[in-house]
Amino acid sequence: MTTPRSRTEGSLPRTEPGGTVDDAAGPSRRRRVWAVLGLVVALVAVGVVVRSALAPAPGLATGSAPSAGVLDAGHTAFGAAFTYGDGLSVEVDEPERFTPSETAAGAGDGLATVVVEVAVTNGTEKTYRASTFAVTASSGGAESEQVWDPAQGVELSGPAYAVPPGGTVRFRLAFAVQQADDLRLTVLPAIYGYAPLVVGTI
Repeated sequence: MTTPRSRTEGSLPRTEPGGTVDDAAGPSRRRRVWAVLGLVVALVAVGVVVRSALAPAPGLATGSAPSAGVLDAGHTAFGAAFTYGDGLSVEVDEPERFTPSETAAGAGDGLATVVVEVAVTNGTEKTYRASTFAVTASSGGAESEQVWDPAQGVELSGPAYAVPPGGTVRFRLAFAVQQADDLRLTVLPAIYGYAPLVVGTI
């Protein structure tokens, strides 16, 4: 006796315009398609990020050395000006004791605080922006934290305005130090184009 066969057993898959549709495999296939599309989108995004990271900085020609066009610096004492090859001059006065205000940030317990006055004279033919001035400090063989005290006119960098050719800008910077009579600064007048200048004892 032959067992009757189900109408669906062994039958061909249902077809629709444009191709064959397998009802059982449809959701699984769609999940695979979406997974592949998601992977492609992720790979494209990663490629964009990597390409952006490897792109040369503005103003730096592709294939040029990072140090190309950087003006040499060296070492100078407090109170003695140093002039870069393009005419930009940096002078840092002798450190003086400083008492931070109650709203100051960066002053450490048990550490002395000193302040210096910086003068940058723009002897170049271009406008100089003092807000690009950066500095790090050390004292007693340890790194010194910069003190921010705007209530007393002490900032973390130069003022945010342009210094024309021939102009001079002055501003004050302060540091929490291990030893008030031992301070060494490493100055970078601008983000690009200048090598670091060491001010103080070597």
